[in-house]
Amino acid sequence: MKKLLCIICGVLVVVSLRLSTSAQTKTWTGGGDGRSWSDAANWSGAGVPDSTHEVILDNSTVLTSYTVNLPTASNPKIKRLVITPDSSYTITLVLPSGNTGNPGFTVGDGATTIPYDIVLNSGAVLRNSSGASSGNGIAFASNKDSMFIANGGRYVHNTARGNALIVAQLARASGTESGVFEFDVPGTGLYQFSATGRTYGSLVLSAVAAGGTKRYSTYSTTGSSATSIRGNLTIGSGVTWTSGLRNVINLFGNVTNNGALVDTAAQAIQLVGTLEQTVGGVGTYSLKRLRINNSAGVTLTSPLSVSDSLILSLGKVTIGSNSIVIASSGGADPGSPSSYVVTAGTGTVTQKGVGSTDRYFPVGTATSYNPVILKNIGTVDTFAVRVQPTYDFPPNDSSKVVNRQWTITESVPGGSNVTIGLQWNTNDQASGFNPSQPVYIGRFSGEFWLQTLATVFGVGPYLAQASGFTSFSAFGVGNEDALPIQLASFTGTIIAGNRVRLDWQTASEVNNYGFYIQRRAANVGEWTEIDGSFVPGHGTTYVPQYYSYTDHVPLTAARQYRLRQVDLDGTSHFTDPIQVDNPTSVPEVAPRVFTLMQNYPNPFNPSTEIKFSVETTNHARLEVYNTLGQKVATLFDGIAEAGQYHKVRFNASGLSSGVYFYRLVSGNRTDSKKLTLLR
Repeated sequence: MKKLLCIICGVLVVVSLRLSTSAQTKTWTGGGDGRSWSDAANWSGAGVPDSTHEVILDNSTVLTSYTVNLPTASNPKIKRLVITPDSSYTITLVLPSGNTGNPGFTVGDGATTIPYDIVLNSGAVLRNSSGASSGNGIAFASNKDSMFIANGGRYVHNTARGNALIVAQLARASGTESGVFEFDVPGTGLYQFSATGRTYGSLVLSAVAAGGTKRYSTYSTTGSSATSIRGNLTIGSGVTWTSGLRNVINLFGNVTNNGALVDTAAQAIQLVGTLEQTVGGVGTYSLKRLRINNSAGVTLTSPLSVSDSLILSLGKVTIGSNSIVIASSGGADPGSPSSYVVTAGTGTVTQKGVGSTDRYFPVGTATSYNPVILKNIGTVDTFAVRVQPTYDFPPNDSSKVVNRQWTITESVPGGSNVTIGLQWNTNDQASGFNPSQPVYIGRFSGEFWLQTLATVFGVGPYLAQASGFTSFSAFGVGNEDALPIQLASFTGTIIAGNRVRLDWQTASEVNNYGFYIQRRAANVGEWTEIDGSFVPGHGTTYVPQYYSYTDHVPLTAARQYRLRQVDLDGTSHFTDPIQVDNPTSVPEVAPRVFTLMQNYPNPFNPSTEIKFSVETTNHARLEVYNTLGQKVATLFDGIAEAGQYHKVRFNASGLSSGVYFYRLVSGNRTDSKKLTLLR
């Protein structure tokens, strides 16, 4: 009858319950106090089990969950232990803290006639809470004996005593892949568990018995042989696992870390499952090397840091809103179409210490591998990279771009000078994009796309590479007419006869036929295009261009101006208007001295006013420069009357955040000041 019940339980249990021909069986009936091992009335045959018995704890008599406590005063020895609860019950066997025998409980016969000497089937729990600090609480009769923790079964090492002799005897047979071995060691001192050369089912590191305080100590491991965890790895709250293993840790299941996982050795933690794996929890990951080798992929639900290497052998890593941060001393593999980091959200691959050697960011979308290569000949900095299949900031011609937006940011703005390489595949290209035509890397400044001519390598996949980037945001790849005119400044100045001179500068131009000037009374009426106001553009150019037009109609009241920019295909774009104030009002009197005032407001976004005066009526020129000494705008270039303040408005919509300098030159006098653009 007992064998029939085991067949119903399943094939694995049939194997585990196979009895030796010479063994006697003791089965728990709970007929005594219902909890004490040493109460003979709790056992079939009315006797306490001894070294000749195979002990069975099941629900054949007791039809509920129950706990059995081993004795504290004696050290029982039995031949074999099998715990087989029914599917809805839990049966727990406890070696209590009052038992300090060395060993406190011995199982096994030293022979191989019985496959496994301790069998914990699904729902079974064996808790080793022996109270001594050394020796062994639970022991096997010899190294021929073994423990089978079935999927759903659990062993809890709830003692500071040794564990190596137990771990060494764990069965690796089919059906034990997710059986749980839990360390829940009391106290807050360092505890080392056996891992080198060991194979676990599921491994749990807990701090429940330590009051949740093990964060301030550690579970530690050392050794030079590989470790395998075939089920899940769980690190509980308050736990730190510091691994000094000098060989790989193979993880086949999910990882939940609510404490801290710290890898101090140079060998990799490998994700090698055959089903998709999840790495998460609210704890911290500080890894030396992480290898991805799972064709089904890995999902990251928690940020992690890598100090040495991110190794991508097989499978994608989807990071969502979490980031992988790599130390300056480490780096990431270039990746491959079959193994890369999918940046499906706000998470990034972040590399510290990006300097004058190539750094790889193996990123991609769910369907395409689109890595980035950065080399920084400026100030070493930390860079974060992600990629997405759509543009947050639409290009001028979406048919002539690569349908990928790379977002690249640096930790400390300013000082970097970076060569950027962006890779894409043929299927990533919009219908009108042609990699054989001139290709440009575009950066979105916050208002406009700024383009830099790139060199293209490869024939699918392609790599576009360009140098000289000092500001970072969203990047894209397109042909030469994919992005609009980049207007850097637009100002209006009253000159002799109350005429108005308009000055504007472009940072770059694509497909620019030219400009028409429109005007109206301040905030009143329709815009009117000035006859004969056309100013030819420069077609396509990626160097700053300067333009000027004088409206000869005297200004008698405040007036607004705007530009109508026309592409070669006839498409029009309008700039934001500027206003020139009423000249009939009394000009602001200024002393006849050369003075350059501080701009207001400062910092500013996106425009600010600059005021100056000159000693004698003379030609004056007011220009703006970036920190590299490159001119980015000309705000005034004409005759400045002495005795009054001249006001100009600087619109920096086409520029990135940072520090700039403006300089006034008139005659032999020069002055400059600093202004700050904050977006």
